[in-house]
Amino acid sequence: MILGYHGFHPPRTGQDEDILSENNVKNGFTLNQQVLAETFSANTMINGDLSSETTFSKLETLMNEIFIRKAENLPSIPPATFRIPARVTLNDAKRQSWFADLANPDVPLYRLGKSVPHGAKGHDLLDLLQAKNIAIPRAVWFLRVFGANETAGLRNKPTYNPMQYSTDWANVVTSYMKKQLADIALPSAPRPGLNIKQTFKGVLSDGDSRERWLIRGNSLKLLRSFYSEGLVDKRIFLVWVVQQIMTCNLAQTGFITRLADEYLDGLLACRPLARPLLQACLAKLIERLCVALPDSFVSPRMWKTYNLLLAEILNQNVTGQCGNSPVERNTHEVSQVLSRYFVDIKKRNEALLFQSLPVQDPVPAHLGSAVSDIKFFTPSTYSDAGFSDKLDMLLTWSVTPLQFGDHRPFAAVTIIRNWRMDAADRATRRHASLPDEFLQDRLFDWLDSSDAAGDPENIRAVSLLFGKLVKNDLFSYASYVQRLIARGETGLSTSEVRSNAPKCPGK
Repeated sequence: MILGYHGFHPPRTGQDEDILSENNVKNGFTLNQQVLAETFSANTMINGDLSSETTFSKLETLMNEIFIRKAENLPSIPPATFRIPARVTLNDAKRQSWFADLANPDVPLYRLGKSVPHGAKGHDLLDLLQAKNIAIPRAVWFLRVFGANETAGLRNKPTYNPMQYSTDWANVVTSYMKKQLADIALPSAPRPGLNIKQTFKGVLSDGDSRERWLIRGNSLKLLRSFYSEGLVDKRIFLVWVVQQIMTCNLAQTGFITRLADEYLDGLLACRPLARPLLQACLAKLIERLCVALPDSFVSPRMWKTYNLLLAEILNQNVTGQCGNSPVERNTHEVSQVLSRYFVDIKKRNEALLFQSLPVQDPVPAHLGSAVSDIKFFTPSTYSDAGFSDKLDMLLTWSVTPLQFGDHRPFAAVTIIRNWRMDAADRATRRHASLPDEFLQDRLFDWLDSSDAAGDPENIRAVSLLFGKLVKNDLFSYASYVQRLIARGETGLSTSEVRSNAPKCPGK
């Protein structure tokens, strides 16, 4: 059978469009409608129904019927057969056997779920779980059953609060962890004649005690499950973490900081907790730096900005009474150390800011005594033979690299200027010659003969010193040049300088 080409419909005899009737000739050929209501639209009817007040009630009725039929077709749920395991009182042998089975992962929980032993509570219960080395999921299961039995008798009371047990259990867990942290203490000041290792035995310094403490430290794993499953009140726990950071000693700071870092998302979600957390962390960091390196706080710019904050942090608990417990005594001693460091830091920063200059001891050498004691530069001594020696000491001290301080040239110029003023007043009253020429000669002699002035390493210091002397009219530069010319010094003539200069190539 020949089907022809795809999509091609050749003409055939007897087609309707080939009939040349009068209507087809005048109006063209038109096919009849296959559907009588082909141009009908329900848009108007639907819009009318949607704008009607009964539309929502009809939709509600429709959805109710759908839910009713769906519920009729659902399979029936049988009544629950689970019951919380009841508590029973067992003797010590049976209780130990029951907890041994709980620690054994091969024993299924449905065998243990018939009854649970009644006995230990609070810290004793946590110690028992740690001692038996019970896996975390099985320990959480037991504590859930334990808590359900504890609250079973309280549910019918009118004052029953479903969140009360999680709050109480949070207090139990936090107090248990606080007792563990209390074992980490700072050493107190050693007694005279005794080594600190003989008087202080830290829990982490001994191998056996450290192992026992680390076993008890597995409570952090339980805490993670308690926190994630809502067995402890999160608000109570997070507040406790912030309080511990604020009150712990420097040895405990590392453990508490690690704990805060693990639950940082919960702390940052609450601004009343985030702000004291930040303040406590900054305070502990500052205390740790102050104990390790107090010199890092000697900075005038930082002191002007944060001196009040440093005073508040480093002077905490200084005036408080020292307690009887070792932890309180150690904390008080650390506070005293921080307070002494703060006094030293304050004194050094204020000295750098020229707010309160420290009183210095007399300079031990004869040079220091000559400089600090201005009385040796009395107006009547400029004609003495010892004046040149004292002036030589002063000028050498101001330029030598063996002494410290950029203030030395200024101090020397001030001392010489004060002496010249007093000597000039005395000479005016007695109608004597002024000391200017005498001082010019002494300064020239020192510049000409002093080893310190001739040292090439001291050129900048000597230039600074004599620049200040010239500025204060204590030394005449013109007289200095004239004297050099009179002595026939070479290198002063401009033409001589040009003749000694290297010639440029090509000239």
